Amino acid sequence: MFVHINPEADAIGETISTLKFAERVASIELGAARANKETTEIRDLKSEVCFFHRILPSLINVYGSPAELKWISFLTADLKSQNYIREERR
Repeated sequence: MFVHINPEADAIGETISTLKFAERVASIELGAARANKETTEIRDLKSEVCFFHRILPSLINVYGSPAELKWISFLTADLKSQNYIREERR
């Protein structure tokens, strides 16, 4: 970590604070790096979000404001079972 300090006497408080922060940062130990992997649940939820982004404009045209579409979450299981929601792989 690089720390920039001000040599002027009137900045002594900020300089001390900065040096204390740098000392705390230097004492942090990081564990071994590991990859974040998407679970099936995360992929399913991303697929669901993509699906709703695609159909939302049509639903608003038919049913009105998004506030009136609270029931949409109840349709998700039915839509998945009928294969209207497809998993989108990247």
